[in-house]
Amino acid sequence: MTTTYAPPPGPPPTRYNPPLGPAPSVYYPPPLKVPEFHLLTPQNIHSLSTQGFTTFPIQERVELYRAATSLFDLSKQFFSQPQPDKERFINRDANMQGSEEGWSRVAGEKELLTLRRSGATCPDLLEHSARSLWLECGQLMTDVIRGIEQSLDLIPHSLDSVFIPECTMPLAGENRFETLLRMFRYERRSESIDNTEPRQEEIGKGRLVAEPHRDLGLLSLVIGSSPGLEVWDTTVGHWIPIEQPPYAYSSSGLTATLLVGETLTYLTNGRYLPGRHRVFVPSLSSTQSTDDHQQYRYSLVFALRPHSSAIISTGVLTSPITGPFRHPLEGVKAGDLFSKIARSHWNINTGKREREAQRMRLQNGSPLIVTGQSTSNQESDHSTK
Repeated sequence: MTTTYAPPPGPPPTRYNPPLGPAPSVYYPPPLKVPEFHLLTPQNIHSLSTQGFTTFPIQERVELYRAATSLFDLSKQFFSQPQPDKERFINRDANMQGSEEGWSRVAGEKELLTLRRSGATCPDLLEHSARSLWLECGQLMTDVIRGIEQSLDLIPHSLDSVFIPECTMPLAGENRFETLLRMFRYERRSESIDNTEPRQEEIGKGRLVAEPHRDLGLLSLVIGSSPGLEVWDTTVGHWIPIEQPPYAYSSSGLTATLLVGETLTYLTNGRYLPGRHRVFVPSLSSTQSTDDHQQYRYSLVFALRPHSSAIISTGVLTSPITGPFRHPLEGVKAGDLFSKIARSHWNINTGKREREAQRMRLQNGSPLIVTGQSTSNQESDHSTK
């Protein structure tokens, strides 16, 4: 016996014919080319473009290594001074956040000295070495961006106006650039126990001293003297300690990590994605407590940002590899583009209360006036550094 069922109530569903004409085309850009720059191997290019980070042996850039070593030594001298001596280099400009130029401190996390030019906020102790390192970083960034242009099959020097003027540190009295050179001293202990034995509960544990974020500018170079920088690896779905083996080129001495910023992501039409990163300092062992320098993690960061007066033309930056720009721009100042990106982020290098206030204003839909780089949402970071 065959069982029969009544049809469902109501009229049958309406059937739609496909729209007239051919199906919309989908653009699949070709793969990136391998540039003629030995530091950008196929593996480096793949990591830099798809994850926003890569490492390289800084020792091979001899002058860069020397300049960084010199500035590390001098920055340790600067940070070891009494706090009143460092406070002389606080930025007094009411229109800028303190972390954007001069000395500042986030209690319980870090101290930083941000240089944008010579002058009142640049200690004489550091100026010569800082200027040398800025120049060497500028030469490295020039080589890397030349390689990125080649990988995208762009006309050579297409990005020159956007970054070349930023590769030399401005003199005192000159307008400050967006690009900056930062020296960090991250605290392995909470501020209440500086210069004392570590608490028992702190031994064997690390500390998060810079929240997850993406940088705002073009490229950032992070030079570390000890492990701490971590990057988000999308292929494995967790943080990896990029300054430690097997990821670092050296198990001792200085390490170098390149990070893609959000402005470069825009100017490459998304072919180079921004690198998400954070700083998590390893624990302080009880055997390290007598060594003052072991209480801290030091690093240098050169953040290459776009030159404000440069004119953006995405038509010049378009190739078969970039594909048509999703959001084309013509005749727009790079400074306006950078400011627009910055206003959607909060600053990780301000105090904790101000960070939280900025974060809340963003959640409530109020734009921020910031120039930093960082974020702390797993999916969409909205912070600045």
